Amino acid sequence: ESFVSSKDFSMLNNVWASGDYLDYKKLESKDFHFLDKEQSILYIFEAKYNLDTPKLKFLQTAHICNANKAFYMTLAIPTNIKDTSKYEYLLSTFECK
Repeated sequence: ESFVSSKDFSMLNNVWASGDYLDYKKLESKDFHFLDKEQSILYIFEAKYNLDTPKLKFLQTAHICNANKAFYMTLAIPTNIKDTSKYEYLLSTFECK
């Protein structure tokens, strides 16, 4: 059994992201389910990775596997993309092997 759930790991990483990215603006957070039934949280926000990059839209979540591996997943897409459903689906297909 894991000491930290995928939800908890995702929340902790979002706290880090909100302080580390520049111009962080949270757009949404919601319950997220991977196809292997693992539950997490998906964060969608806009930010700049550093001073030299443009503002992007980020989708971030986490998946704990077998209590000994943690996967922190981030997708960055242009801010003008409003419908993120295909990117959310892509993240949901990750599973532990």
